[in-house]
Amino acid sequence: MRFVILEDVPTPEVNDAENRNRGKLAFSNGAILGKSFIKFKRGVGGAKVAPIPNSGLDQWFVDEELARPTNKGHVFFVHAKVLLIDPLSDDPLVCSGSANFSKNSLTANDENMLLIRGNTRVADIYMTELDRIFRHFRARDIINATADQHKNVLLLDTTDSWIEPNFKDGTFKNNRRLLFFPLTNDTKPWSVVAATDADPFKDEDARAAKVRADKSAKAKARKAGAAKKAKTAKKAKKTKKAKKTKKAKKTKKAKKTKKTSRAKTSLRKSRRTHRKSKAKSKTTRKANKKR
Repeated sequence: MRFVILEDVPTPEVNDAENRNRGKLAFSNGAILGKSFIKFKRGVGGAKVAPIPNSGLDQWFVDEELARPTNKGHVFFVHAKVLLIDPLSDDPLVCSGSANFSKNSLTANDENMLLIRGNTRVADIYMTELDRIFRHFRARDIINATADQHKNVLLLDTTDSWIEPNFKDGTFKNNRRLLFFPLTNDTKPWSVVAATDADPFKDEDARAAKVRADKSAKAKARKAGAAKKAKTAKKAKKTKKAKKTKKAKKTKKAKKTKKTSRAKTSLRKSRRTHRKSKAKSKTTRKANKKR
């Protein structure tokens, strides 16, 4: 039996895992009574909280303290980092600290994690708190999920039928009963089972080297891309400058040609005018002589 409390709303993968392990795996998250909670990523984190349609829950619960109008930040409801293994056995293991159970947190961040083994009192305290939080939010999940069925799931069943699911094989309630009240003590302790697990740190150095190599390769690729981009931009700038210079030369040549053409035209016109004037003067002199 596994109980998991999530910080975020369950993803499709989480729901699929719960369905495939029905009765043995149960998830819950920080739900608000009568409302759906949707997180989204942005610079400072964020979320939106929307009322669940057709909910008959009391307005006081809907507008409780957790329904904050400004949802800035990343953590909203559950931020405990606790892992309990066989907490009710004679050899429990409690794992608690700042580290999230994620790849980056466990392999890259500077975190701390306290492992307490064999202390049943500590395990009992942690188990009590985990069970309290899980039941608190699990009840909300169920209430919200059945809000559109128009029935009050909080009402107690006054008949004897309420006990049946607790003794039906493969169900969540039956497995939970056996967890707290086992029929026998022949279950192998976690330490025996863990001894057969593969060593997760066996290839740690190789994985770390691969991560560094991948980062280096990406950095080189970015640098090469930036250099190529800069080279292309420089070439484009040079080409643009050459085209501009060529255009300027062409324009200058065209202006010069036009100016020369105007000068030649003016010269020809001046010569024609001079010839006409000279011919006119000659004609006038001849006429004067005849007189």
